[in-house]
Amino acid sequence: MDVGDRTAPAGSVVGGMSQPAVLIVDDEEDVRNLVSYAFSRRGYRVDTSVDGAQALEAVHLAPPDLVITDVLMPRMTGLELAEQLRGDDRTKHIPILMLSARDQVEDVLAGYERGADEYITKPIELALLVAKAEALLRRSARDREGVATPGPSATVVAFARAKGGVGASTLAVATAVLAAGQGRRTCLFDLDTATHSAAEILGADARGAADHAVPDPVAGDLFDRLVVSTPPGVDVLVTGRGVGSAGGLRVDLALGALQRLRQKYELLVLDLPLTLESWMNPLVEASSRVCLVTGPQVTSLAALAGHTHALAGLPGAMGRTLVVLNHVVDSPAGPAEIARQLGRAPDVEIPNSDLLLRLGSLGWSAMADEWGELASQLGPALGAVVGSPRTASVAL
Repeated sequence: MDVGDRTAPAGSVVGGMSQPAVLIVDDEEDVRNLVSYAFSRRGYRVDTSVDGAQALEAVHLAPPDLVITDVLMPRMTGLELAEQLRGDDRTKHIPILMLSARDQVEDVLAGYERGADEYITKPIELALLVAKAEALLRRSARDREGVATPGPSATVVAFARAKGGVGASTLAVATAVLAAGQGRRTCLFDLDTATHSAAEILGADARGAADHAVPDPVAGDLFDRLVVSTPPGVDVLVTGRGVGSAGGLRVDLALGALQRLRQKYELLVLDLPLTLESWMNPLVEASSRVCLVTGPQVTSLAALAGHTHALAGLPGAMGRTLVVLNHVVDSPAGPAEIARQLGRAPDVEIPNSDLLLRLGSLGWSAMADEWGELASQLGPALGAVVGSPRTASVAL
């Protein structure tokens, strides 16, 4: 563990909070002492526990403002502690920062799935630990003040494509803009690190956000700076080397991002790339529904019918998937022939539309004056997309 002199001066605490209380949970005395020192010298009230069971008792006696817990401990692990805290209405709001020497993807995923807000691998640099803890405390304070009051978890709709060139990114944008126009707090999570097509259609500075130098992993306040507001009222989070390893968000950062976004927005729209990397699979699995977009082209229909698309290998994904037929080109094949080639009828059909094609090629700013007309064309179909899974076919 790196102690050094890089923690901030003594007496510095989170703005607006007088002596925040931190509970440090670790079965190693040296770790408890070092972390306690880092927070005590900054003006925090610090309590310690040797395992999850003792920590749970301490939380019920005097709830802290933040829990920092190790993972592997006797009697009750940090994962079990997080699960207990999240399952109790009295303690589910307490931020949890998890520490562990285990840095495999499965371990990180387990931390987030059990309720951790942040996950830091050992050896720990105290300056980073304190910075991330203070970011969590600031966000918790804003939530209590009603600046970002968590509501029910957002609906998450992912857009995947059977083949390239079927207009999936354009439909993702149209869905997000339509929802924002209806007053829903909406964020588009652009996961296509190769093109950032959805972000560019909305006018978000995807390249700039991707190149922005941000420490890794992303802390709460730094994460907020990566979310770009766009003219139609849709917020955008883009992936890029600035927020993870070269080419995109690491799995732990992506899941942490999704967790934060679900508490802030009513609708999240994920724009997935043509080829899903393994770290994206948990994001698809966390989606409320998945829109698998195909065009009327023979190659697109064949990819979907032959299960050679990216979702085919994900267990359970197809059970909540809507097949969206987007008529990006005119096709001589009628509905019966398309259904025959697919082996089923599509759930949603999007008509061939010059306005939709122009949205994809020119961007939203060039189409702003004509958005009302396009929205009236797409409204019924895209309403089915964000409605209940397994919606009956909607043809315009």
